[in-house]
Amino acid sequence: MAVHTQKRARWGPDILRLAGRLPLAAAALAVWPLAIVAAAGYAAAWLRGWPASRLGRQAGWTLPMTAVWIAAESARGWRALTLDPVRDGASGWPHLTALTVARTFLLVAPVTIPAGLALAALVWAWRINTVTHRLDAFRGSGVPR
Repeated sequence: MAVHTQKRARWGPDILRLAGRLPLAAAALAVWPLAIVAAAGYAAAWLRGWPASRLGRQAGWTLPMTAVWIAAESARGWRALTLDPVRDGASGWPHLTALTVARTFLLVAPVTIPAGLALAALVWAWRINTVTHRLDAFRGSGVPR
């Protein structure tokens, strides 16, 4: 009986941690093109050892594509500019096939690529900062190097 109680006590924090991550997973699923670009940018920075500023510069280099897209959409009117990303993002959900997923990603790419790279740069900068501070705290704790 005591072993069962100990297992349940150990599983409590794991279940709470999982429950805390479910809203994040639901939000990533809702904006999946942005999540894909952010994850790819984060992975590239991690594997290559890039600083976060490099991802930020790459996001800046993709802004002309967004400017051209905004100019083309605004020529059709302000409603097209504001509603097309929503319609394009929702168009891939009714029939999930590889073709509709690719089409949806390409339709929202001018907006999601710069935003995803900027998000990846922010997350990567936060991660590097966290690791650096933990290492500094570890080195300052009296533990020999």
